[in-house]
Amino acid sequence: MSTQDDIDDFNRRLIAALDAQDVNGVLDCYTEDGALLAPGGPAVVGREALGQWWKTFFDNGFRSAEMTTDRIVEDQPALVVELGSYRMELTGPDGQPIRDEGKYSIVYRRGPDDRLRYAVDSLSSSLA
Repeated sequence: MSTQDDIDDFNRRLIAALDAQDVNGVLDCYTEDGALLAPGGPAVVGREALGQWWKTFFDNGFRSAEMTTDRIVEDQPALVVELGSYRMELTGPDGQPIRDEGKYSIVYRRGPDDRLRYAVDSLSSSLA
């Protein structure tokens, strides 16, 4: 299996968990000490903090997302770095849809089960 196949498999698992608003499924996509660097807030580090962040994110109007790999920057047996783009739909406080497009950089670590997991998940929204 190629690294791109591994990333595609990872993205399918992540999108399925996001679509189901399954916090535990999303957390399974992170290493124990994983970090999320989302726009407009401090770094979110570790499973407990990530779980709280994702629950709040889902509660605040997340609807759907899609991800596209633009480039694999680093491809090592235990570490992969990916640059990509995303599209996301949320429901705003006024009930109106918000469509966000942006870019991301991901540092994956390969676990003992040979699956990729986020060590660092960094997003950059195109919304002003």
